[in-house]
Amino acid sequence: MAKFTKQQFVDNMEKLPSQKPEGFNFDKRHLRSKYRPEFCQALIDHMASGLSWQSFCGVIVVALATTKTWLDQHSDFFDAKAIGEGQARLYWEKLGKLGGMGQIKDFNATVFIFTMKNRFNWSDRTDLRIDTTVTDYKAEFSLLRSIPRQELLALVKKPDNNSTMKKVN
Repeated sequence: MAKFTKQQFVDNMEKLPSQKPEGFNFDKRHLRSKYRPEFCQALIDHMASGLSWQSFCGVIVVALATTKTWLDQHSDFFDAKAIGEGQARLYWEKLGKLGGMGQIKDFNATVFIFTMKNRFNWSDRTDLRIDTTVTDYKAEFSLLRSIPRQELLALVKKPDNNSTMKKVN
């Protein structure tokens, strides 16, 4: 099956009126995007109340995939989403601050924490990974041999009684 661009489809439908299905009223408006520039400010306002950009789809009754396409096609909508994300985070952080200070009756800290973790990638811990490569292991080994055994033993943590490590002489 041949694929057509929107413009090719419009051109073909206008050129070949005899091929239109009976009762079919062709209207170019059906091919237009539902995107409107006023959605940008509406998105910012929506997100400033703490809501997600995904839930904005429900407000304007458009599929999430459509709004993702708009992000690529309309730089103003992309910018509005970025601004909205900052506004949503500001809303939630202010809410958490007030709740933490006891200014919100029945504030649920657990719900707040999970919201922040899921929406804003909060984490309880930071993992640190250090990778290293010893390129001159002979030099490293000779350096270790130059340190007196008692000093090396003082640096090593002594195993507890449950340990399976054995002392090597």
